[in-house]
Amino acid sequence: MKKIIIIILYTLFFAQNSFAQFTAIPDPVFENKLIQLGIDSDGLVNGQMFTSDAIGVSVLNLNAGSVAGTLQSLEGIEAFVDLVTLNCYGHNLDSLDFSANTLLDTLYCSGNNLEHINVNNCLNLKEFNCDDNQLNQLDVSNCVLLTVLVCQNNLLTTIDVSNSPNIIGLSCFGNNITTVNVSGCTNLQGLDCGSNN
Repeated sequence: MKKIIIIILYTLFFAQNSFAQFTAIPDPVFENKLIQLGIDSDGLVNGQMFTSDAIGVSVLNLNAGSVAGTLQSLEGIEAFVDLVTLNCYGHNLDSLDFSANTLLDTLYCSGNNLEHINVNNCLNLKEFNCDDNQLNQLDVSNCVLLTVLVCQNNLLTTIDVSNSPNIIGLSCFGNNITTVNVSGCTNLQGLDCGSNN
């Protein structure tokens, strides 16, 4: 009888784990930080975590001062569907895609090497700071709740926040901008667009 119970328990354990879904986390620095935060529940730097571990996580602080090492990739961030606030300041990230992070409200990704960022599905985004990167294009047309945008010191040639009527502050200093569209931004209180074209 005891052997039968043990066999049943093993069968249930392996059946449960065989149906578990995983999310790839190829950057060991990112995964190690997730382990330190108690999010990656297997506790191993093995390039993956249970997708369910990301559910319910609303805040991630990954700024350079809080992470041992330099982040090269945030692949796997798409599993964090409840993410509201993300700080990934001061790393070596070159591309970010937040198309699955529709609840994102606050995003700080300054001081990286970003050449591409996708916030098209971030309809709740209010504060967005992406300064000191290599962005030559920034589409915030779907970010209708945006109140603050800091995108200074990039390679931007144009910026359009006309779909963000709640914006109160825009800093696009130090780009290659020839056109700034703030039409309809009736709440705009601060605009810093110096050192452009």
